Amino acid sequence: MTIDDFIDRLPEGITGGLTVCVNGRPRVYRWMYQFGENGEFYFVTSNREDVYKQIKNNPYICFYTTADDETFAITGEAQFISSEEEKADLFNRANDYIQSFFSSAESPYLEIFYIGKGEVSYAQGDDHWQTIKIT
Repeated sequence: MTIDDFIDRLPEGITGGLTVCVNGRPRVYRWMYQFGENGEFYFVTSNREDVYKQIKNNPYICFYTTADDETFAITGEAQFISSEEEKADLFNRANDYIQSFFSSAESPYLEIFYIGKGEVSYAQGDDHWQTIKIT
C-alpha cells in the first residue's frame, strides 16, 4: 500500500478518535477527519478549545478510526496552517459541517492543521497492520 492508496481508502469526513497528550497522559477526543493530499492529513479546530492549546503545547498526536472492516491510524506531528491564503483554500475544501460552523475562512477562531510527519497504519479485517512513513 502507498500513501496515496491510504488517502483514497480513508473516507473524507469520517469521525474517529484524536489522541493528544495532557500533563503527560493521553486524552482522546471525538474528531472529524477532513481530507488528505500529498501525504498530509487535514483537520480543523477552534483556537478557543482546550484541545488547540494542548496540541500547540505538544504537537505529537494520533487519529484513529474504522470504516466497515478497515482500520486506519495516522500518528505524527501536527502542523498548523498560518498562511491566510492557504487556510482559505483548505477551508473551502472542508466538509459542510465545518463550513457552517465557522461560516468563513476569515473566522478569527478557525485553525486548520495537518499531520505530515510520522506514519500511517492500515489493517483490513484480521490482517496484520501495514505501516508507511510520512515525511
